[in-house]
Amino acid sequence: MAVASVVILVVPLDQLSQSSAPLALVFGEEKSGQYKILNMIAIIATTNGVLIQFIMVSRVLYGVANRGSLPFLWLAKVNTRTHTPMVATLLVAGIVALLALFVPMSDLAETTSMVILTVFTLVNLALIRIKFEKRPAGEDVFQVPAWIPVTELSQISASVQKGYLSGRVRLRSPEPEGRCFYHGRPVVLFGSC
Repeated sequence: MAVASVVILVVPLDQLSQSSAPLALVFGEEKSGQYKILNMIAIIATTNGVLIQFIMVSRVLYGVANRGSLPFLWLAKVNTRTHTPMVATLLVAGIVALLALFVPMSDLAETTSMVILTVFTLVNLALIRIKFEKRPAGEDVFQVPAWIPVTELSQISASVQKGYLSGRVRLRSPEPEGRCFYHGRPVVLFGSC
């Protein structure tokens, strides 16, 4: 809240809303040292986020294949030297490389955000379901209080609603057939409209 207040005091709101890099406006012109530092931080943060997603997706594929829930058992292979799921990691890297080559970056970023919100929603719904089943947990099982997934779901819901109200997420097409759309593309993620 404090950052938002300072940003609005430094740069007029109408100018911020039109910018593709609003925080960069706060730090001055492109030639200034502060602007370059902000760009470096953005590059490092983006690279870190991409690497974390590589690791997360490859580990999920490995875990699901290792349990036998995927027909592709080769995804469960672990490299003998590094003890990492190298095949799953290379598959994810290949898919990401293809997407980066053929899909606009803004679409990738928006879709990634929606996928992450969907995954978090499903995880929190699963936690709530487990809490209501009231099965006894073992001593070595980490237990989460019920209010945590409920709070997370409310935050995710608020994020989606904010996107919907701001016009970034559109659930209904202006076309007469009434199919669901997200930035002009049909969406199955939100269910039927």
